[in-house]
Amino acid sequence: VRERGPKARRATQVRLLGLGDRPSGPAPHVVVALDTPYVLGDSRARTARIATYGETAGAMRALVSVLLGRTKAPGHLPVRVGGVARSGC
Repeated sequence: VRERGPKARRATQVRLLGLGDRPSGPAPHVVVALDTPYVLGDSRARTARIATYGETAGAMRALVSVLLGRTKAPGHLPVRVGGVARSGC
């Protein structure tokens, strides 16, 4: 869905990244790592970085629930990722 005008400028921007993807363009509010957390290290997310570890329908439903504020994401990264605090994602 593409919005234009003031409403679109206020919308939360989410970028999905997978293995081999590189951040590009303006920094989004949220960056989501789909299959590897290592892409989060280079991301320029303004608000949050999230790792889903999957692209299944269930993973996407859980992601949407977190993005809408219906569910918390209490997980933590199981590996060190340069540029990302290990305490949470």
